Amino acid sequence: MKLSRVMYLTLVLICVTGCRSGGAPISYYLIDPVNSVALTQTPGLSIEIRDLHVPQYLERFQIAMRSGSNQLVFSDNHQWAESLQKNLMRTTARNFATLLNTADIGTPLTRSSNRADYVVEIYIDQFDQSTVGEVVFAGHFQIIGGKPYKVFATQSFSLSGAKVGRGDYPMMVASMQKLLFEVCNSAAAEILLAEQGTKLK
Repeated sequence: MKLSRVMYLTLVLICVTGCRSGGAPISYYLIDPVNSVALTQTPGLSIEIRDLHVPQYLERFQIAMRSGSNQLVFSDNHQWAESLQKNLMRTTARNFATLLNTADIGTPLTRSSNRADYVVEIYIDQFDQSTVGEVVFAGHFQIIGGKPYKVFATQSFSLSGAKVGRGDYPMMVASMQKLLFEVCNSAAAEILLAEQGTKLK
């Protein structure tokens, strides 16, 4: 009786170990900053990214993909290496640092002791691969600045990347990285326009 129980437990352990070892490994991804030239050669602006809001369906480690009308699927084997919101916040800050030629970038993660010349708020509505293959990045951003602060620009965006194969997660993330940079570039350009208008007054 005891022998049968030992054999049973041994078989269960082998089965569980075999299932775990035979499963597909998990691949982890990050959206990184893009190497680019600065939009201005004049340094010194202080920028604060006050908020970068992501919808609740993106607040998980599994990468989301559209599977049909009003449907999403999440991959267990392809995941973000950290919170997507934190990753996007940090990468956006570094993109701004390059584009605006400044090291003074504050975020909720890395506070700046200076009063920001311009405050950026980004609200994401959608950031995933569509059913036809391209990544869709939609939302809006707002630029606030001046003394006292006022809204200089509010701009909606709805961008689509190049089509990539369904389930090609490395290319999907590369497309997301490019689209995020496009939005950062547009926001940085709005900041420079606002700065130019302020200096002309």
